[in-house]
Amino acid sequence: MATPAVEDQMETVAADGEAVKMETVGYGVGEEEDDLLPDPGDGGDSSSSEEEVPAPTDLSEGLSAEECVAAACDAKAAGNEYFKAGESADACQKYQLGVQYLRRHSSDPAARELLLSVQTNLAAAQIKLELWADAVVAATAALELDPSSTKALFRRGLARSRLSEWDLAKTDLTAACRLDPRNREARAELAVVQAQLAQMREVERERLSKLFVGKSLYAAEEKQRQRKQAEEARAEEVRRAQEVEKEEALRVEWAAECRRLRAEEAERRNARPEAAAEARAGGAAG
Repeated sequence: MATPAVEDQMETVAADGEAVKMETVGYGVGEEEDDLLPDPGDGGDSSSSEEEVPAPTDLSEGLSAEECVAAACDAKAAGNEYFKAGESADACQKYQLGVQYLRRHSSDPAARELLLSVQTNLAAAQIKLELWADAVVAATAALELDPSSTKALFRRGLARSRLSEWDLAKTDLTAACRLDPRNREARAELAVVQAQLAQMREVERERLSKLFVGKSLYAAEEKQRQRKQAEEARAEEVRRAQEVEKEEALRVEWAAECRRLRAEEAERRNARPEAAAEARAGGAAG
């Protein structure tokens, strides 16, 4: 689709049946503004110039709800074509035009339903343009019409994610996933947001640990664990020392017993010759 001119001429049917031409300004395209003050070198009388009729600010003025819905339908259809062609700026322009037609008739069921669709489409086009804050506004307007709109929840959550509004993004994306568990894009973006929140919590925990307790938020538990380990190590050392002492006492006792046994054996050996000599002496005397 060719890029439209800066000013598109759109015709709509007024209440009296006459065709009314309206000008819409190209999205993001600069225009030269008319001079607001007369040229100082011009000696003409400004009072003699024709009075300019101000352009109406409300496109729906003088139109019935049915006529506004019809005009908004045309704007939406044009916006959809631009969006499919990758011309998101022009799509935004058409969707915003549709919003202007429908805003005053949001109480009408047909207008309300169409306005919801146009607002969600506008949010999608703004996301393509990375206009994150604008996308949040458009999606919020859609959710005011239907709080259960999965598309609006997802698109607002996505835009908030890009704005680093992680908690708000998580709320929107969680709601979208609950309403439509098969929405892969919402689940994928929610996973990204949850990972970012987890990383932020970890960074915050490390920051607080360095600020208050030096190494860890669980320093008290860590110290208690280390103290218990030290006590257990000391108890083990005492137990081993006691075992060494017992073994040493047994060794000393065994050595003493060995010496006693050897002494007794020596005495028995010494007593045998003496007893034999006495026996011999007794025999000789008899």
